[in-house]
Amino acid sequence: MHNIAIDISKEISAGYRGFSVKTAKTGRERVSITITIPVRGHVPRFVDRGQLVLASVGHLYARSANSFDVEKSLSLLADVYLESGIEETRKAIGGGMFALFVLDRARGRLYVTGDFLSCLPIYYRSIPDGFLLGINQFDLSDGIMPGIGACAEYLAYGYLPFHGSLFPETSRLAPGQLLSLDLANPSAASVTGETLPTYPALGERIGDENEAVDRMDALFSAYFSRLGDERLAAGLSGGYDSRLIAAYCRDKPISFVTFDNPHTNEARNARAVAATLGSQTRIFGIPDDAPSRYADDFVYGASTSDSLESGHMFANLAVLMDSGPEYLIDGHIGDVIFGGGWYYKLKDRTEPLGRILLGLDEYLDPPQGDEAYLRRLKTGYGRRIGGLGGNLDSIVDTESDARLREMIATVRPHCETDADISELLLHRFRGAPLTSGGPVSFMRRAPTLSPFYDAGIFEACMGLSKKLRAGDRVYNAFYRRRFPELARLPKENTGGNATQSVSAYRLTHLATSGSRKLVSLLPRWMKSGGAAGGNLDGFQRNYLANGDNLSFFGEVNRRNRDRLADIGIPPATETEITDAPILALRRVSLGLLLEGRP
Repeated sequence: MHNIAIDISKEISAGYRGFSVKTAKTGRERVSITITIPVRGHVPRFVDRGQLVLASVGHLYARSANSFDVEKSLSLLADVYLESGIEETRKAIGGGMFALFVLDRARGRLYVTGDFLSCLPIYYRSIPDGFLLGINQFDLSDGIMPGIGACAEYLAYGYLPFHGSLFPETSRLAPGQLLSLDLANPSAASVTGETLPTYPALGERIGDENEAVDRMDALFSAYFSRLGDERLAAGLSGGYDSRLIAAYCRDKPISFVTFDNPHTNEARNARAVAATLGSQTRIFGIPDDAPSRYADDFVYGASTSDSLESGHMFANLAVLMDSGPEYLIDGHIGDVIFGGGWYYKLKDRTEPLGRILLGLDEYLDPPQGDEAYLRRLKTGYGRRIGGLGGNLDSIVDTESDARLREMIATVRPHCETDADISELLLHRFRGAPLTSGGPVSFMRRAPTLSPFYDAGIFEACMGLSKKLRAGDRVYNAFYRRRFPELARLPKENTGGNATQSVSAYRLTHLATSGSRKLVSLLPRWMKSGGAAGGNLDGFQRNYLANGDNLSFFGEVNRRNRDRLADIGIPPATETEITDAPILALRRVSLGLLLEGRP
């Protein structure tokens, strides 16, 4: 039995942006643990067994759970811990995006772990005679100066793909890591090495289309079978990921919402999917003043996962919550995990175009040297910008190269092919810290389910041959077999449909991409419709032409001019909104995050 007395107190605070824990040694044989629960932000769930306390933030569920109820899953995980310890407890988690805190009073230990890609961030920092833990870096960083390298990276990319935090003294738990704190010495924690899911050997991967569809259908069916009669809400774009959710939930009490802004196909496709499933979707427009209107959601929700250029995300959340859902469901990153986005989004295809169009692409090339992956990733998948001012661009180049090499070294042992490395780097570099910004931010309003981050579904997709997954081949087969009524509806970003042959589908995609490039060269007044997804360029133009936003941006810049100058960030220029609109949005975002209030 541990002989350290542990005093636990809980505080409710309006000033905190997330759940946090402070441990401190208050006497020779006494340790205090202060748990701060935010009035706004992500609300934790607890299971208290006396000597054992489990707390989770975000959403998790046990593999053996028959529902998505967090408290029930925490109770199941507590049983596993008492019988088999922390490692078996981690293996018993079925999925979700979460931070899990396990306090073992009997052994005087505190364990902290997260989901397998660390989508929901967990930050930690050592202090004199104590330790700070939490899900928002700003709650742990009072009195600390942000680092110029991390701030420059945020301006360049719009998020932090390499730095764990904006603050040098505050670290972020990496995927697969377990933090263990001995409460007899609460100022020093041990952190295990980073681990990632591993691909099966090439010979063990599923290469038969029918077998792959059967496998995935069984897993999706099991996932959605955990739902009962809870009220649900989901965004419906009409794309493959959102229509999958709609199809499996057609008999559930679910409301769909779709934003219909100029130059997108969202509403047309979403209406067709909803009508085919005997439902309907609520069509709404993203307001031009979304960044200023939803600044509070940005500050308390996204942290550093994205910037105000994605103000549409919070406008979407506001409408999703109108129906009072018990769960939100988001299909983010399914096009990468189940579909073929893992490869095309890195813009460096080793397969010749002719083989791709004929459906002969295999993606079996061996891993390449570090330089190949540095070249692919340094662009930030189209989001990196330059012209930051001063020496910030060179700082980003120097620091990102070093951190990318570390990332590549971590990923290599889990991969057999060049395509494996490309995909896992995409998850590590972009998928977890950026794409999860939607679901993780949504969680501060309602538990958010993401089927493609179910551990079984994610691992099964890794076990499908890349030949099947590339270019939506297995996704198309899935719709033909499982939901044939949806198979003829076109996918919004390709223009093709699941009934087409592999070659016809890819030729349609090629023609669609070519026409969009031609249209992009036309004057704005000549463009009409055709873009897929959020059309970020269009949103940014509207945001920066809105008077309420401009007034808001100017005030934020004035308040934070000296703060950013102290870090080494050059001040905004008078013409920045016109000459460098994305940089202007990111500068305002950084200022808001650092000052901690909208």
